[in-house]
Amino acid sequence: MLVLPLFLASANTLAATYRNAVICHDCSFGEAESLIKQRAAPALECISSDPNQHIGIDNQMCRSNPVQSVVINATTQEVFGFTVSHLNQGGTPRTMTPNAVSFVVPALAKRLAVDSLNYYATIQNVMADSADAFNRTVAPTGLSVASTGGCASDGDAKAMRAALDEQQIAALQREVNNHFNANFSATENSFLNARFNGLSFDVARDGYGISGSWEHLPASKILQQYYLQSGNREAAKVTYLLSWRDGVYVNVHDEQTYIGGYRLSSLKNNNGQRMLLSPCVAEALEELYGDNLSIESPSGSDSTGGDGSVDGGGFGVPGIGGGSGGYMSECEVHLYDKNGNEIMNFMIPC
Repeated sequence: MLVLPLFLASANTLAATYRNAVICHDCSFGEAESLIKQRAAPALECISSDPNQHIGIDNQMCRSNPVQSVVINATTQEVFGFTVSHLNQGGTPRTMTPNAVSFVVPALAKRLAVDSLNYYATIQNVMADSADAFNRTVAPTGLSVASTGGCASDGDAKAMRAALDEQQIAALQREVNNHFNANFSATENSFLNARFNGLSFDVARDGYGISGSWEHLPASKILQQYYLQSGNREAAKVTYLLSWRDGVYVNVHDEQTYIGGYRLSSLKNNNGQRMLLSPCVAEALEELYGDNLSIESPSGSDSTGGDGSVDGGGFGVPGIGGGSGGYMSECEVHLYDKNGNEIMNFMIPC
């Protein structure tokens, strides 16, 4: 995982530190002023107006110290500087109104802000390239499920593994980060301090520091992998979101992952609908989760043994275990977490 150059400067080495700064997508001066009053208003320090009474809602007397901050326009690369304070010093919190007065941002601080934008844009571009490098289509390795190929050719089962197997997800994250690191120069702008993620940023150089948050959150990059089916069935798709957290973080996007024609989010939050999947999906889950998977026969009884396998061996898939060579009815599959809470259910032929 990428580690950006990080040499934290002490506060007294910076000529100015602009905290609670905001990066907007494309904001006007007026919009920037409104944003900074919301995000950078200084904290209130309140005491009781009567030394003989405990402080309460009606007897507060408050003050605040002005702070300097900036708004950075990501589209135009303009940098707006504001001193943010409160009007009505000495009043109650309800009477103290945030106020912002603009100032000219020093050239070195502007350059730091613009370089930060360009640096993060480079991170995003290389992330997009990394996502493209790992978009894949996985072809079946055997014949149809109804033949001797068995579950080795079932794309739905492979997709379910790819979406839920933490080892597979961790391996993908390592591969993506290795690709990213090979194509990204972390020393591009020689920051004294540079930290970026999907929520905040913190940079320092030339005696200035800027830290704050994104008003317009950077979009996550999409990585998609398709799992083709034998027998011309619809391909399964697993979608991953790539986001930046001091390195590329890979997370499965349940809403855009499709297995057996159903969204993974729907399989995890089944509201009682009949969702029929391949028995091979149940077999894949049993291998991942063991005893946390149960299969109920049409009569409502649990058809799994103590080791998590279906009585008689296999899941009734022709050519696998004790499969009978054909399906007679449907069974209900339930997957539970370690605390016994159901996290998925669906039907399979059995």
